[in-house]
Amino acid sequence: MQARFFNQGWQKIANTVIGSIILFGMPAAGLAEANWSQWATVNSPSNVHHDATYDSANQRIVLCGRGILGGNPSGPAQCYFLTTNGIWQTGPVINSLGGSDIEVSYDPDRAVTVLYSVSNTIPLVFELTGNVWTQRTFATPPVNCQDGALLRYDPLRRRTVLVGATNLGATANSQTWLWDGTNWMQAPSSPPGAAGGSMTFDAARGVMVLLPMYATNTWTFNGTNWTSLLPSQVPTASVWVGKMTYDPINELPIVFGGETAAPNTYPTDTWAWNGSTWQKLAISNFPPGTIDMAFLWFPPQNAMVMHGGWGPADSWAWRNSVWVFSNPPALSAPVDVNASDGTYADKVAVTWHDVSGATGYRVYRNESNDSASAGWIGISGSTNYDDTAAAGSTVYYYWVRATNASGISYFSSPDSGYRGSLAPAAPAAPADVAASDGTFTGKVQVTWSAVTNATGYSVWRSATNATNSAALLNGGIATTNYDDTNVADDVTYYYWVKATNAAGASAFSSSDAGASAPPIGPTIKANGQRDSLTISASDPLTITVAMKPGDYLGAEVDWWLVASAGMVYWYYMNDALLWTEFSGALADLEPVYQGALFELSATTVLPGIALPPGTYYFWFVVDYPMNGILNTDAMLSDQVTVTVQ
Repeated sequence: MQARFFNQGWQKIANTVIGSIILFGMPAAGLAEANWSQWATVNSPSNVHHDATYDSANQRIVLCGRGILGGNPSGPAQCYFLTTNGIWQTGPVINSLGGSDIEVSYDPDRAVTVLYSVSNTIPLVFELTGNVWTQRTFATPPVNCQDGALLRYDPLRRRTVLVGATNLGATANSQTWLWDGTNWMQAPSSPPGAAGGSMTFDAARGVMVLLPMYATNTWTFNGTNWTSLLPSQVPTASVWVGKMTYDPINELPIVFGGETAAPNTYPTDTWAWNGSTWQKLAISNFPPGTIDMAFLWFPPQNAMVMHGGWGPADSWAWRNSVWVFSNPPALSAPVDVNASDGTYADKVAVTWHDVSGATGYRVYRNESNDSASAGWIGISGSTNYDDTAAAGSTVYYYWVRATNASGISYFSSPDSGYRGSLAPAAPAAPADVAASDGTFTGKVQVTWSAVTNATGYSVWRSATNATNSAALLNGGIATTNYDDTNVADDVTYYYWVKATNAAGASAFSSSDAGASAPPIGPTIKANGQRDSLTISASDPLTITVAMKPGDYLGAEVDWWLVASAGMVYWYYMNDALLWTEFSGALADLEPVYQGALFELSATTVLPGIALPPGTYYFWFVVDYPMNGILNTDAMLSDQVTVTVQ
């Protein structure tokens, strides 16, 4: 349950722009020393054969792996989320049988996490939208790769790239497949020995970079063809099952870990790819030798995150440690980035404030609010840039980074803009709206999937499932979740969400019902309603009770059930579960039960009887200490009043 923070003074990429050709180089001198340190996260899972990706729409890490089945990590697939609060949460169920390795990659253009695995030689694809996993079907199945598959997203071609083989080996024939969300298409070629290697998308150079199994070469993929580069240096020779991810701050693919072929050693080197060769980074502290870990870029921390894996240092125990690799740049990020909203017919004008020490700026653009997959569209020597290539009817997100001879800044905060010749269309209605049902006390949490071109969301609520009675709760939500804290306990509400942008609002989403959890302590209801109820003499009345002990779980208490007709006639339920008349004096009461507090679901104590007109009162009480005497100074109680007309 630990994660690593480490800072390093890497020298940055030297960039030379010649027309539309960008040449990247890395200084020949060794990079400055880097350090690793751990971050203690809460409830970190222990999985191997797992992978993780960053879900930019929900600002969370999505980690998927196998559970234990017969001592091996081949059980059903499991899902977990991690946000900046450092607390792992169990994600939604993946209805998958046990099987092989799991690979995941986030598609920001469709706002889905794509999962690939194999079960009984059958390739499977699941997609996570919001908090719902859906299995996808396809006419042409991709490669059956049960071990060592590689899965990464190519934002330039808008395809998820799968590389794998039916068997492992340094010279084994591999296959490359492209997934568009509906169909798989096979590429004409694929590097030998790719399965068991490592791969990431190099955004600075617009290609996928792959180190094959037992790496002695490096390959790049442009969406159609693979190119063998045969660099002068590669990471530790003959390594496999290491992991690679992309550092967008320094614009470098980064590799760590793995296992050599023979003799079996577990290198702890960290390597960077500059477009032409690999360079070993000077690092004084580092994690133990690790294989089968998850490794990804985590934008909220501007760092690379490595989770879990295993290795010989701790006798091959499944690890749940989390390591973070960061490199703060010397330059500050530009602030007050502003993209014009329909001001110009032929362009989007982007402006920002000057950064001290900057000699130039790079401008990035994306159709989704995701800097990790944003494309670099131009450079500027001033504090403005005109995007004349922007298409009409499209809302774009823009970022700016400051540069000088020694480096480049973080991404700025984004701003959206569009050409004025054709105003953007209103967004589609959000999908996958889900309202929590008894998960939280005092609130209902509403979540939904991100909508392309939406700049905000509004949440609506009603006591009935009808939009014409829905009231606006909040109209300025920038995320894909909302906590409704103005709720009555255990009351059902219906929720809808609309997406908004400069052109207007979408239609209502589909509804979902939600309710807050009952409060800690006893709850008593009449015909399912708390506090008060009015019925006719012909209506049957049912009284139910429930108990939510909270922190009092296991406390030894007296339990009491009391009823009164008009405060004249009094009854209690005895330990034989029979209603018994008594004088109304507390001294004459008997508890219905004596013992430890436990979770009691709704239980009927008065089953569907008709009562004559009048007013009736019902109480459910627990008190401390457990002595058979009602102690009104140390009790938890709930009461409901029924008026029969």
